[in-house]
Amino acid sequence: MRAIALTLLVTGALIVGCGSEAEKAPEAAAADPLQGVAGGMLGLDEQPASINLVDEVRSAWAAVKLSVVDRESGEVREYLVEVGERQDLKDTGLTVEVVAFVPDFVMDEGGISSHSEEPNNPAVKVLVQEEGKIDYTGWLFGAMPEIHPFPHERFQLLLVEGVPAE
Repeated sequence: MRAIALTLLVTGALIVGCGSEAEKAPEAAAADPLQGVAGGMLGLDEQPASINLVDEVRSAWAAVKLSVVDRESGEVREYLVEVGERQDLKDTGLTVEVVAFVPDFVMDEGGISSHSEEPNNPAVKVLVQEEGKIDYTGWLFGAMPEIHPFPHERFQLLLVEGVPAE
């Protein structure tokens, strides 16, 4: 019986401890929005996962096609953004920077890499600014847009596809 009580006590302390860290998340992100964040897949106290792409994979993809859906009007616009470049998204007030494109995304203890050059599980790491302030940094997944979606009340940002280098 004491073992069960002790287990419940420890579990409760862990839950309460996790809740208090979650409340600190906006302050930590505001201090340095890129520190401790890997597309929402790591905790704030962990270092960002490194992106480890071999040259053949990195050089095979030049850009990504992104879709912006205006939830108010229903309008959908597509944008072609080169990897490493930043682009204004017309009259949305948003700017997106494509940090990296991974055609066959996999994440393990070694970081983020690609199983192949083929777009089997495409993902793009983006940094989105709204009116000059960083609003979001994270991963958008082409095959699973509901995983870590861009959190904006009006606009939905989606990865349509990677664009191969010529």
